[in-house]
Amino acid sequence: MAKNRNIEEIYKHLSDLDRMHTLASNKKERERIEDNTRTYVNSYIDDDLYTQMSGGSSSGLFAHGHYDFDMWNSLRILKDKLHK
Repeated sequence: MAKNRNIEEIYKHLSDLDRMHTLASNKKERERIEDNTRTYVNSYIDDDLYTQMSGGSSSGLFAHGHYDFDMWNSLRILKDKLHK
């Protein structure tokens, strides 16, 4: 299966996940959203885009304890790409 290269679609999906994470009412719900986010980026985002979002690393994006920074950074990178 081809991985997603559509910047706008990826940005929207990650923004939605970030919003749900922010509004989550408990730790278990936030952890579920973090797991869903990791699955999404690892399985569906184009490898080159993943590498850019992860600062050159081929793995570890949205790892436990790094969700907030990785989300902020990923959305920033995608937003910059949308406005080029």
